[in-house]
Amino acid sequence: MEGTTKTPGRRPDWWNRTVIGFSLGSLFSDMGHEWVTSLTPGFLALLGAPPIALGLIEGVSGAGQSFASLWGGRRADKTSNRFPYVAVGYAATVLKALYGFVGFWPWLILIRTAGWLGRGMRGPMRDTLIADNVPVEAYGRALGVRESMDTLGAVVGPLLGAIFLARVGYRHLFFWSAIPAILSFLAILVFIRDHRRKEPLRKKMSLATTAKGAYPARFQRLLLADGIFSLGNVAPSFFILAAVSGLRAMHGAIGASVIAIVLYAWYNVVYSVFALIAGAVTDKSGPRSVLVVGYAACFVCLLGFAVLPPSIAVDAVLFTIGGIAAGAQESAQKTYVRLVLPTEQQGRGFGLHASVMGWGTLASGILVGGLWTIGQLSWGFGAVAIAVLASILLLLFTVPTVRAGR
Repeated sequence: MEGTTKTPGRRPDWWNRTVIGFSLGSLFSDMGHEWVTSLTPGFLALLGAPPIALGLIEGVSGAGQSFASLWGGRRADKTSNRFPYVAVGYAATVLKALYGFVGFWPWLILIRTAGWLGRGMRGPMRDTLIADNVPVEAYGRALGVRESMDTLGAVVGPLLGAIFLARVGYRHLFFWSAIPAILSFLAILVFIRDHRRKEPLRKKMSLATTAKGAYPARFQRLLLADGIFSLGNVAPSFFILAAVSGLRAMHGAIGASVIAIVLYAWYNVVYSVFALIAGAVTDKSGPRSVLVVGYAACFVCLLGFAVLPPSIAVDAVLFTIGGIAAGAQESAQKTYVRLVLPTEQQGRGFGLHASVMGWGTLASGILVGGLWTIGQLSWGFGAVAIAVLASILLLLFTVPTVRAGR
C-alpha cells in the first residue's frame, strides 16, 4: 500500500504527529501512573490495609473505567472533534498526586476511580484517532511503538520511586508524580489535532461490513475470549504486593518494597521491548498468534505465583514472564478489533472491548484480594490462572485468524 512506502531519508507515513503525540503523552502519563502504582502496595501495608483493599482499588477503578470506555467509544463514533475528550482524559492523570493527602485507605478508591474515568474516556478516542491516521497494515507497529513508550514511562516511574522512597517517603513521592502528569497533558496539547474526514482512510480498509448495530461474529468471539481472559488478568500491583509480602521477613518492609519496585521496573522493561516485537509480528502474521503467546505467558506467570516459594530469583523470573504477557496483549487485541470492525463501529467496539476487560479486572481483583485476605493466596492466583487457560482454548478453537488486506 502506498501509505507505508519509505524512501531514503523519509520517515514512514505511520510515524506522524498523531503517533508521536500519543507516544509522548503515554510516556509521561504512565511514568506518573506507574510511579504511584508501584508505591501503592507498600503504602497500603503502611496504612494497615488488608489485601482486599488492593483488589477493591484496582477493581472499582477498573469498573469506572469500563463505564467511561463505553461512553467514550460511542462519543468517538459521533463527535466531530475528539481532541477535548483526549485532553481532559490525560489531564486526569494528575489526580493520583492526591494520594499524598490520604490517611484512610478507602479514599484511594475514590481518587483512583476519578482518574480512571478520564483514562477510560480517552482510550477509545485515542485509538480511533490513531486508526484514522495510520494505514491498516502498519497499525500494529504504531500501537507497538505507543505501547513501548507507555511502558518506558512505566520503567522510569517505578525506578524513581525506588531511588527516592527511603529518602523522602511515600507522601512526597505521590506529590511529585504530578510533574510527569502535567508533561503528558502538554504533549497532547502540542501534537494532537483532530481533522476528521468525511470519508476516513480506515473506512476503505475495513475487513468487515455489517448491518448497523450488529457486531461481526469474529469480534463477538474475540470479545468472549478476552472477557474470559480478563477474569485472570490481575493487575501487576498484585505481583508487587506478593513480592513485598514474600520478601519482607528477610529484607524488612522498606527493603522488600524497594526490591519489589525494581522488579516491577524490570517487568516494564520486558513489556516495552516485547510490545515492539509483538507489534511487528502482529502486522506480519496477524494478531491471534500473538495473543495466544501472550495469554500462555500470563498463565505460566500466574501459576508460578500460585505454587512457587517467594525469593528474589523466583520473583525475577515471574516478573519477566509477566512482562512478556503484557507486551503481547494490548496491541494485538486492539489490532484485531481494528481489522474486523467497519469504520462506523470502531469507536464503540474499542469502548466495548475496554469495558469488558475492565469488568474482568474488577472480578479478578476482588477474587484474588479476597482469598488473599483469608490466607489463600495460592488459591487466588490458581483460580485466575484457570480462567486464562480457558481463554487460550477459546482463542485456538473459536477465534479465526485475520490479517490486514485479507
